[in-house]
Amino acid sequence: MVGGEISRHALDQIRHATHEWASEWGEEAPKNVRAVLTTHDEGVRKIYGNRVRSTSDETYLVILEGAFTRSPSGSPKGDWAALFLTLSPQVAVRSYTVRPLSHVPDLVLEELGPVAFID
Repeated sequence: MVGGEISRHALDQIRHATHEWASEWGEEAPKNVRAVLTTHDEGVRKIYGNRVRSTSDETYLVILEGAFTRSPSGSPKGDWAALFLTLSPQVAVRSYTVRPLSHVPDLVLEELGPVAFID
């Protein structure tokens, strides 16, 4: 586990990338946005379960809620999203999952480290 407080500069980058991603998915004002610094492996296991493994690369796991529609018809694709975001060498959403609320994992982000709330 990486853990640790997220710097103000990193929070600004995460906020910008998260809002940009959400906007691309049709959500202009995502809610309940939270981020934690962890490893990709720890984050993946929290989202997909212990049978799925990944790298020990440092990543920010960002959880957000909203109406993520992205489809041309505008039909809802999900109300909850998990983004795996890196800041170096450039800010990027490396992977994500979008789910309906009925398929959200039982997730306690605080188990991974200090959680930052993002407006």
